[in-house]
Amino acid sequence: MGTKDDNLSGFIKGIFSGQIREELIFPFPKLSKDEKDTIKILLQSLDDFIEKEYNLKKVLQDRKFSKKLKSEICKNGLYSLIIPEEFNGLGFSITSYLRILENVSKHSFSLATRISTHQIMGGIGILLKGSNFLKKRYLPMISSGEKLFAFALTESGIGSDVKSVKTSAEYIDRKNGYILNGSKIWVFNAPEAEVFIIFAKTIHPKYSKNKDELTAFVIEKSYGIKVGKTERISGLVGLEVAQVFLDNVFVPKENIIGEEGEGFHIAVETLNYGRLELATEALGIAKKAIKIASDYATHRKQFGNSISEYGMIQEKIGSMSIDTYILESMVYLTAGLIDAKGNDYSVEAAICKVFAAESIMKIVDQATSICSSVAFLEDHWLSQILRDLRMMFFFQGTNEVLRLFIAYSGLNNSESSEEISFTQALTEPIKSLGILSDILVKKISASVLANKIIRVDPLLKREATIIEDMIEQFNIHIERVIRKYGNEIIQKQFIIKRIADIAIKIYAMSATTSRVSDFILENGKENSIKEIEIAIYVADKYHKEILGIFDSFETNKDEYLKDAAKKIYKYQKYKYDIID
Repeated sequence: MGTKDDNLSGFIKGIFSGQIREELIFPFPKLSKDEKDTIKILLQSLDDFIEKEYNLKKVLQDRKFSKKLKSEICKNGLYSLIIPEEFNGLGFSITSYLRILENVSKHSFSLATRISTHQIMGGIGILLKGSNFLKKRYLPMISSGEKLFAFALTESGIGSDVKSVKTSAEYIDRKNGYILNGSKIWVFNAPEAEVFIIFAKTIHPKYSKNKDELTAFVIEKSYGIKVGKTERISGLVGLEVAQVFLDNVFVPKENIIGEEGEGFHIAVETLNYGRLELATEALGIAKKAIKIASDYATHRKQFGNSISEYGMIQEKIGSMSIDTYILESMVYLTAGLIDAKGNDYSVEAAICKVFAAESIMKIVDQATSICSSVAFLEDHWLSQILRDLRMMFFFQGTNEVLRLFIAYSGLNNSESSEEISFTQALTEPIKSLGILSDILVKKISASVLANKIIRVDPLLKREATIIEDMIEQFNIHIERVIRKYGNEIIQKQFIIKRIADIAIKIYAMSATTSRVSDFILENGKENSIKEIEIAIYVADKYHKEILGIFDSFETNKDEYLKDAAKKIYKYQKYKYDIID
């Protein structure tokens, strides 16, 4: 979350005003040797039991995981990773948790989502904001897997507009609790869940302080929650999804997470973690896709040679590998920001999710192209994962809305809350960004801040200079468009998208450069040649792409696209058929 001090803004928020907080990205965060050794042991055990108990053909047939597999998840401690030891958990860092989740996802995206829904979406609010009562009662349940948890925020017709939730929570004074009414959709784990994290708008008869504000509740199914039929979804087979209904469900006051009216911030914080989890799951999938594609390419022969020897196949494998390296760098740099405590990582988590969704589709598509018809069989891992991955574009916030969030957060950078930069910016744009002069004064004030990267290894000074130059040019272009459009910039989504895309590419370059710099320090130049080549490739690739985006601020064909869309809207169909 944000802080109150502008000097403590996140790395990406900082670059919007020319501030390079290199201490947030250098040195690249890493685990202690003891933690690494522990994880390696756990990963081997995890791989062994999942390979033994998980059968894709069986899951596709039954559309659910076996009881044995569910039991083994509990026995192997996969529900207890981030839960503190005092509540019977393992007390791992977020970095360690994500590294383990990454391995689960390479076996099954569905299984990884089941675990992350239970542990993070179900538990992080209680862990961060819950009372001692809630922690003592529910965290041991999460750790043991005794009862499955679910997270219920989304409602029909609401999508990413969290503040439009209709579910109500009316306070009943004589009962010292709330009566909840409403329904939720897309609730993962719902058919089996015994405990739900549910968000509702507060109705209080005595005062209006928190009227219409979201409040987060921990609600046990036994309180009267009704679960609808299990939905048949095209991907994520094995993960059970259903609607949830609340009809005059009574919830005692002590089951509020945090305070009444704090639900929005708890939801946002949970989604921040969830976005990083999604990116991590994509990372595990990317690594497996590379293995499958490279194995196939090595053994498949065409025209007398292994297809791995052909340039166009090497281009695909190389591109997949570098995109995965970038994603891995971004994910674990962001995880390090969380583990360091007190850092604003909200925009970085959103960037990871957007980049992951778009890069993983490309990676799996390339792997499928290499494996050709073999990957088109219904029960092939690549065929299934292509269906699974479509949800990456809309789960935890659509990529379109997250791009708005990235740009608005940076332009606003008030550090007051994500509520302004994410939700209010869409509905009250002028209030969210303030007046034009406020933004320009902030940018002028920021010009005295540090804008050099000095902690990088000397071998990567050229790449660091590219990042510095792009941040400087980024600010020049932001100032130009603000002067040109004033507060109307908030409605210029073609421009907003360009701003977000530049921020994403700068973070990709920065994370990669930081990671390679740290690798050189540990391993020396001679043992770092391949990593240095990756850093050079990434810096040059995104440098060129960002320069192209800068050009498009001034010269573009945006109006052509708008006109084409308006014609479709007018006739509600494609209007360019050759016989029309």
